Amino acid sequence: MSTERERTMAELRAWGAEPAGTTRARLVAAAWRAGERNISALAEAARVSRQTIYTDLESHGIDARAERVLGGTVFEKLTELDGHTGDQDADNRLLHERCQAAATTEEAAELLRESLILHHSIKWHNNLVELAPKEIEARAERDRALHAVDLRWEALATTPNFQAAHHAWILTHDQAHQAVAAWQTAAQACVDVPGWADAIEWGLYAKHVPEANRIPRITEDPAETAAALLDALDTEHARRRELAAQTLAVAGAAQ
Repeated sequence: MSTERERTMAELRAWGAEPAGTTRARLVAAAWRAGERNISALAEAARVSRQTIYTDLESHGIDARAERVLGGTVFEKLTELDGHTGDQDADNRLLHERCQAAATTEEAAELLRESLILHHSIKWHNNLVELAPKEIEARAERDRALHAVDLRWEALATTPNFQAAHHAWILTHDQAHQAVAAWQTAAQACVDVPGWADAIEWGLYAKHVPEANRIPRITEDPAETAAALLDALDTEHARRRELAAQTLAVAGAAQ
């Protein structure tokens, strides 16, 4: 379930790994407007202080302290889609009326196909109104936690207390594992809601639902994605542990 919020945060993290430039404030503002309202997460992604984030937002006309909008995506339930309400009897009556007015058998068959899709689409959408925001939040936390592992690792190079920073890095790695697992659970709950993957069927849903209220589909397998993320996380962790062990060994010999 790729979102504008996810994309803008990825851009911001990419910027944070580069030398300072003039695009940071723009990316911070874009991430805010896309739904990322966590000042600490923005600061972490950009590798700057919270105050710098407030300043960046203000430079784009955003008063974060005044708005204090909680992070999160909100979708509204649908009451109808092209006359369909999701109620079996009502939608059957609507279908009957439209088929009766159809000029040809082919037209009636197409009306039947679209009616079935829209009838189930409205139920699918409404079942995801509460589940989809949880997945979006869990995805954002997953990405933040994975990024935090890299930040903790980088901190080992400059910390005056290597052992304490090393322990913090180990804990962050465990937290990333938990965040990936939490996202997988939230994503699987969305995937398990009956829906359609066919492009034409999705096109009908998108045709009748405004983009701002359109629930994005999860096209990936949550289990496969989680497994790939954890494999990459643990492989890099093992490599870094070998490097850190060398530093710890030298520090131990010096004592």
